[in-house]
Amino acid sequence: MVNSFVLSWEKLKNQGIDALCVTKSLYERGQVFIAEEITGKTDFSPEELRAGILKNVITRSENVTLVGDDECIPFFKLENPASDADVCVLSDNPYGCLEEEFLVPDFPVSRIPSDRRNPDFLLYFIRNAADKVSAVKRRGVSAEVWEKASSEVYAVLSPEAPLILSPPAKRGNLDEDMLSADKSLLYFNVHGDKKRALWFGQGTHEYPPLLSSSDIISADKNCVVSEACYGALLDKRGKDDSIPIAFLKKGAQIFVGSTTISYGPYSPPSQEADLIVKYFLQYALRGFPAAQALKNAKVDYSRKMIRQQGFLDEDDKKTLLQFVVYGLAGTFLTLK
Repeated sequence: MVNSFVLSWEKLKNQGIDALCVTKSLYERGQVFIAEEITGKTDFSPEELRAGILKNVITRSENVTLVGDDECIPFFKLENPASDADVCVLSDNPYGCLEEEFLVPDFPVSRIPSDRRNPDFLLYFIRNAADKVSAVKRRGVSAEVWEKASSEVYAVLSPEAPLILSPPAKRGNLDEDMLSADKSLLYFNVHGDKKRALWFGQGTHEYPPLLSSSDIISADKNCVVSEACYGALLDKRGKDDSIPIAFLKKGAQIFVGSTTISYGPYSPPSQEADLIVKYFLQYALRGFPAAQALKNAKVDYSRKMIRQQGFLDEDDKKTLLQFVVYGLAGTFLTLK
């Protein structure tokens, strides 16, 4: 597989990152394209970068990995099709779309986020990134109220341990395998928070805090999949890391999640976030690289909804736009 990477030399340097070392390390893994060169601009828009990728990158590649956070390689800020509190939907879909219809990518796209507060992280991740992740363990945690819906998704993993429910699970008593497991596939169907790096469970009358970025001890060679609202948000949150950055810093190789408010049912059949994640897991566990697995999941999701109801409703469209992959596009899972 030919891997292609797109980075902004100047914007990485503005974050205190050694852009030369990053570029050299990426050349060992595939083709590297400099955003300033393929756009002809030092201050480019996402639309201009997408045009440069379509003209110069995808004609010579099978996938694209964007290198850097939203300051370096901007997310597209797309109109929110759903009636909720999100002003827009942050999405990487357009970078993988050949036409001006952004719901389903035509080719796989992932992102390796940078972290201004820890400039060494990006180079460390690239040098230690694995082409293959072996999921020795498969664990999951769900808000108690979503037990039935989560169990249908979790069953795809053929896990050796039962689904953890929150409550009773909460910060301080969450299973150690969710906080310090290595070579694992971790599944979360919980609540997220736009302003804090914190995930919550939900019971009949309570929303117990479940996981903070500071709780993650180790995640070496893990794949983490989350349905949490804002589960994949990278925005600055004071002194705290976002949870996806925390997992990646602790060694996770793949993180899949939603950048905005996501939706899902209380019980089967799987819909919206449940269905996207279910399809992603099915493809990933069949050996498809992470970015290809999410692309295929979005294709299958849109086809199913159109067959089932004749159209994509507002929540369907938002679901297709909001899920992203962090990590190398070509990293794939194996089971042991």
